[in-house]
Amino acid sequence: MQALAARARDDEGSFRDLVSVDPDISEALGEQTIARCFDVEPYLAHIDETYRRLGLSTTTSQPATGGVSTPVLVIEAGLAGGRMS
Repeated sequence: MQALAARARDDEGSFRDLVSVDPDISEALGEQTIARCFDVEPYLAHIDETYRRLGLSTTTSQPATGGVSTPVLVIEAGLAGGRMS
């Protein structure tokens, strides 16, 4: 896997494509399993809720409004327009 990642980094193809055509990996996992490994949808299923909880907009680059307070950690990290004073 590290060799494939290095090849992808060196612009020899996308990591997904390199994994898909690797004979050892494709034999062990199969096409459907490999596709599921690269499917980001399950990880993004609740991204809008995460953004809302952080006081971030899900539609624009402006901070969300509506009484959502920005958590202290976000302010300290300089996210969502927060500043440390």
